[in-house]
Amino acid sequence: MEQIDTLYISDLDGTLLNSKAELEGEAAYRLNELIARGMCFSVATARTYATVDRMLTALNRKYPEVHMNGVMLYDPVEGKCMEAVNISKEAVKLCFQVMRECNVTGFIYTIEDGELIPCYEELATPQMQEFHDERVLKYNKYFRKVESLEVLCQTQVIYMSLLNTEEKLQPVYERLSKCSDLHISYYKDIYAEELWYLEISDANASKENGVKRLIEILSPKRVVGFGDNLNDIPLFEACDVAVAVENARQTVKERADYVTLSNEELGVPVFIEKDFKCIG
Repeated sequence: MEQIDTLYISDLDGTLLNSKAELEGEAAYRLNELIARGMCFSVATARTYATVDRMLTALNRKYPEVHMNGVMLYDPVEGKCMEAVNISKEAVKLCFQVMRECNVTGFIYTIEDGELIPCYEELATPQMQEFHDERVLKYNKYFRKVESLEVLCQTQVIYMSLLNTEEKLQPVYERLSKCSDLHISYYKDIYAEELWYLEISDANASKENGVKRLIEILSPKRVVGFGDNLNDIPLFEACDVAVAVENARQTVKERADYVTLSNEELGVPVFIEKDFKCIG
């Protein structure tokens, strides 16, 4: 395998993508120019491969990517999951119990014959309905409706995504964050004012561990990470250099080594162009 000097790895929403959750044509062009010159670029995102593949069609993707906040490593060249981390059945049952008691539901992601299947029992809130409809209509994504969450206890569950108000999700977060078998990402949505995400995976799954696994595979000499939200701080932990975009949350900026231009100003490719030129 070729020796990689620097691996650049970016979050998508609020970082590489614009405020419409799209990859600007100019950003894709500039990154592709760098990739053609040998730049190693990947992404680490909370999104799934079905969505990412459609979002990044203009980008020349050559290297494995971290999806679902570190739950899955995905090969965009072969178009398949390389590896995924399961949530234990005991932890799955605990999650469903807490969700029932807090009157909250969400999307449960399972792996069946190597395929990722998002499941739900009901689209209980306008936010869930919008999340579902956008991905079905815009990305042609398949969702499975089940009679109840409990029927999924015997499947291979790898991820759960709850989207609701902070008031509804806070009690769930407080209870599940005490479980050492789980990794919880809890953060405010950047597109909707009142919407929060609570994302659940196995304790060994995180953007940090996903990037570390990517480092094991690619063996770069140096890693530069880009992010904007709280769930990108674990990404920073795995990187030699942490870069926040100008529109990032203040906590993320304080953790970063550098602050680049905003996502609307193509902050990621602008930073890479300067950095790659210096090391090239």
